[in-house]
Amino acid sequence: MEFSMDLDEFFTWLQRLAKGLHAVIGPSCEIVLHDFRDMEHSVIAIEGNLSGRQPGAPLPDLQFMDGGVDLPRQDQLNYQIQIGRKTLQSSTIWIQNHAGQTLGALCINMDYSTLQQAHELIESLLAPLRQNPEFIVQDSLARDIKDLVEKSVHALLESSLEKNPAHLPTAQKKS
Repeated sequence: MEFSMDLDEFFTWLQRLAKGLHAVIGPSCEIVLHDFRDMEHSVIAIEGNLSGRQPGAPLPDLQFMDGGVDLPRQDQLNYQIQIGRKTLQSSTIWIQNHAGQTLGALCINMDYSTLQQAHELIESLLAPLRQNPEFIVQDSLARDIKDLVEKSVHALLESSLEKNPAHLPTAQKKS
């Protein structure tokens, strides 16, 4: 089975992929699709809004294109971008033809700041669990008066006997 698709069809398919990825990953994600046939307006699709860019925007950083589009390049995975006070975790997957010419890029940007804040809140709420309390209360929350009497008798017996009352012979239990 042979698969062939022209470049316009391929970029249309990538636009659908970007939409699907964003739908699954959610609002903390931005997927940007670049078509380098028009470098001044390379953004042809953008799902999410972390960078403030729109379709028709240029390639944001020419250092990625060091050497131009004719050189084969490695994907850039899991790097950080600073936008104002926001730090995004990003990956750029280069779209290349068989000759190694770079035709475009699929860029994924993630804003983990909300998750980081949630993590810090959870850590602060869990901090007391990490302390070693000197006083530990066993299950002493009686459900009714009968339960309170049973718990009290067991506690008294356990504190005055060397064995658990359940393991005592019947004669000792009666006394």
